[in-house]
Amino acid sequence: MPQQRNRVDQSSQGRLRDVFNSTGHRLTAQRECVLQLFQELGDGHHLTAEEVHDRLRKAGQSVALATVYRSLKLLVEIGLLEEVEWREG
Repeated sequence: MPQQRNRVDQSSQGRLRDVFNSTGHRLTAQRECVLQLFQELGDGHHLTAEEVHDRLRKAGQSVALATVYRSLKLLVEIGLLEEVEWREG
């Protein structure tokens, strides 16, 4: 049987819900999965939307790539994630 990942603890989940509610959004299961992935990685890790999608799929989460893009955009807008732009050169 596959190992289950720990969900965001109850107090953290309540605080996250408050942040989402205060901005007029809901904390969906998909958004929580994206946040949990970054929380598990820790500071300093940078992933593209495709990498987030791939990691979630490998963890057994059923999340569409478009949902990942929308979730990342919203998480940046409300200040829970920071967008990093890579430029070659």
